[in-house]
Amino acid sequence: MPNSGSAVIQQRILTAATDLFAASGYNGASTREIARTAKVNETSIYRYYPGKRELFLATLDAELSKVKLNDEQIAKLLTAPDSHAAVLALFQVMVGAVLQRRDLVRLIQFSVLEYNDDLEDLYRRHIRQILQHASEYLARWPELGETQKFDQRATIFAFIAAFVALKDFYPKIAGGSLSQESLEDAAAACANVWHDALATKPQKSSLREVPSRA
Repeated sequence: MPNSGSAVIQQRILTAATDLFAASGYNGASTREIARTAKVNETSIYRYYPGKRELFLATLDAELSKVKLNDEQIAKLLTAPDSHAAVLALFQVMVGAVLQRRDLVRLIQFSVLEYNDDLEDLYRRHIRQILQHASEYLARWPELGETQKFDQRATIFAFIAAFVALKDFYPKIAGGSLSQESLEDAAAACANVWHDALATKPQKSSLREVPSRA
């Protein structure tokens, strides 16, 4: 039977870490400060997380787990007239869902500075879950190919890029609400990149066709 007291302490650490990482970034938040905010000894953090990076990953994982696309949101996408509009609509829904969570926006932005294989695996898992809900919807457009097999890395980078693009607009979030025009511009730009990555098959090396110079 799990120790309820231990679970409470771990949750306090995770909550404190989320707040501080979102406010100051990975390098700006120390485990000492996290422990002080959580009202625990610093050594207590390492009982639950091997190190600071694992704690950062845990905060991002927990916040991404709260992002869900429900059936009602997916149903609204069915009116898209073509594949480009479909991808743009899906991307706007994804971005809009994340924007409901300000701490997550900041964590995503700061994660770019710490990007590595472990972060890519984390994003891959969450993006896959989101896209599974939308796969039948995207399959309506054959030019997107087999949606279950498209380049997940391109999807991840486009997803993250949307929030990096929004970084300049974050003061609007902190001080009130984000400009809808800014959101649409960022989502549209990243959706265009994503659509091209899905719809365009890599061409066979065109370098071979370039004649060598004497």
